[in-house]
Amino acid sequence: MSVRSVQPSPDTLTKLVARLRLLTLTLLPLEADPEIINDPTSRIITPSVISAFVAASGDFVEALPYCLLRARRDFMIEANRNPADYGENYGRAIACEVLARRVVHQAPPDRLTSIMSTRFRHREWDGDDSDLSTALELAIDSQCTIFLSSSEAQDVINDIWAGVLVQKNNANNDIDYVPYDDTRSPSFWGHFDPSRLSVPRYQNFFRIIVWLFFLITYSLAVREPLEKLSPSHQALDEWEVVLYVMTLAFSFEDFHKIYKLLHFATWRSFTFWNLVSFTTDSLLITAFILRLVGLTTTGPYSDSMRLKSFQVLSFVSPLIWMKLITIFDGYKYVGTMQICIARMLRESGIFFVIIIVGNWLCTRPVRFRCG
Repeated sequence: MSVRSVQPSPDTLTKLVARLRLLTLTLLPLEADPEIINDPTSRIITPSVISAFVAASGDFVEALPYCLLRARRDFMIEANRNPADYGENYGRAIACEVLARRVVHQAPPDRLTSIMSTRFRHREWDGDDSDLSTALELAIDSQCTIFLSSSEAQDVINDIWAGVLVQKNNANNDIDYVPYDDTRSPSFWGHFDPSRLSVPRYQNFFRIIVWLFFLITYSLAVREPLEKLSPSHQALDEWEVVLYVMTLAFSFEDFHKIYKLLHFATWRSFTFWNLVSFTTDSLLITAFILRLVGLTTTGPYSDSMRLKSFQVLSFVSPLIWMKLITIFDGYKYVGTMQICIARMLRESGIFFVIIIVGNWLCTRPVRFRCG
């Protein structure tokens, strides 16, 4: 029986998560090595243990991966709140993730899409219903690399990426993931279906085109600062107008993204590339403000503000070209390079900060107090 016909309530799933947490505590009462738990021949996650968790789910086997990932998230919250028991709770979180992967691996192939793409709710600690989420979305939000590295998860991700699975609005003003063939219209206008145009692969192509156009606009707007200081270039030219309009649009998007990360997640979700985007947007907005100040004033001060505006605009060039890595991160080799460069630049930044602090301490005069 499909879970779509059963429709488990949030209270039911909350009780199932509590049951799975209790089973996990019984399975791992002490700290265990995460590598041993994740081992394919592990003596902890055995076929009998998987069968026990499947039996504990009752009639909601297809909701079991979602509940296991929810239990994994709860264990990680407890691990971060209580450092003394971090090892025990982290091992239990890994066990829940490994169990979710093994359950999905044993699922029938014709039910795999339903298991990974069906959206559920659970009851939160304050009594409200949570937002609808699938097992795949929950794994991505929680950065469950063990679960996401499975071939089953990758198959569903590739289907969503290529548009085999599309989002469709339902009667509850929410979305469901359904096969595109079930919603396809044979007419000519069916090719302009919004659910088809919003396929991640097409959005990625459009994003690349927009960013390349932004690079061309930036290169034309920042060229020849001395030419911009001539009397014939007092006002904004067409390339500067396009540049600053796109800059404000990108800035609103990035600032809204950072706000959602800090408001709905934690500061741990703030990555190196978020810092690069924030710095880039801040410098571009600073150049725009200096340019406006130069337009509203006259005389040598106006020329000075225009020159500073182009200096700041030129300073953004390395950051803009660096963000090309995040634009092409959909390609495997570029995505791998993105991780390596982010780690390399982050460690280099920490190293130079330590050097600066060390030089400041060494050059600071030493005062001796007698008495």
